[in-house]
Amino acid sequence: MIKDIHRPHVEQVGFAITIGESEQDEMYTLYLINLREETLEQVLITTRGYGEIDKKEKITSTLRHHFDSIDGEVAVKVELIPKEALALNHEFWLSFYIGKELYDKRFTFLSGAFHDENLIIIPHVEKKGILII
Repeated sequence: MIKDIHRPHVEQVGFAITIGESEQDEMYTLYLINLREETLEQVLITTRGYGEIDKKEKITSTLRHHFDSIDGEVAVKVELIPKEALALNHEFWLSFYIGKELYDKRFTFLSGAFHDENLIIIPHVEKKGILII
């Protein structure tokens, strides 16, 4: 039965979107942040954006990224996000192993989240952005 499947809780792993280097920079960067001491193995990330831009429904392509391993306490660049795409919601599915345990979790950045009051300095990246753990 599905209720009998053990699904460990994902902790101390998340995503950050950092702002561009200058006001003119049109690209933002998505990072996977591993705040754990353990190495993440066989990491699979699926990304997509969805929502409305100019009152028209938009859905981005679904992108998939794979990393054999990600060391503990590091940030790894995953992809670039065009500035205009920040008007969309962004959904990131993360799956990885620690030992023989499979972890997975969905993270969602809501549209309009990029306001100065929401920005922090992202650990292991040292740039301003938004972090979801």
